[in-house]
Amino acid sequence: MRRFRICSNGATSSCRSTSSSSRRRRRRASCAIARAAAGAGCHSVAFTYNDPVIFLEHKRLYSVKDEVPDERYTVPFGEARIHREGDDITVVTWGAMVYTADEAAEKLAEDGVSIEILDLRTIVPWDRNAVLASVEKTSKVIVLHEDTHTGGFGGEIAARLAEKGLLSLQAPVERGTGYDAIMPLFRNERHYLPSEARIVAAARRVLAFA
Repeated sequence: MRRFRICSNGATSSCRSTSSSSRRRRRRASCAIARAAAGAGCHSVAFTYNDPVIFLEHKRLYSVKDEVPDERYTVPFGEARIHREGDDITVVTWGAMVYTADEAAEKLAEDGVSIEILDLRTIVPWDRNAVLASVEKTSKVIVLHEDTHTGGFGGEIAARLAEKGLLSLQAPVERGTGYDAIMPLFRNERHYLPSEARIVAAARRVLAFA
């Protein structure tokens, strides 16, 4: 095994704006990885992919280390990963928000709330079946991302759940997102991005409804 860490020259603000535009051409693939192992596997697929592949790498993940096998392997586009298993609420997310969701899940676990975190890994294509299966198990869902509330990709996921998973839901779909405003400069980003506290509050609203 060798150590591998995510590193690139991207930035939080550019990733947020790119994630919206990268979905418009349906033949493209858009990868929003949370772990280096997934990044290496997606890169292997990208080398043989017939259409453009966009990697959204978050600067908060540059220092995150991960174990990556020496041999070549692939992570298929459109195949989500269960980052954390749970029974009460599903959190659908990707990229650096996976770890923010994990922090919120630890906080909620203190009150006996079990959170399942589903890491999409790619948002084009995205794993609809994995989302529907997880929501069927938990019956409650929060869609979490850094993009704006209006026009963010979470709206597409919420719409699909309304179309195909409505009978599995015991509460409205909650969305943890950035605000409908321009992302501020770095020193004020923490006021814009979804935080542990905001995710916990969203989870409590879902639980109160059910």
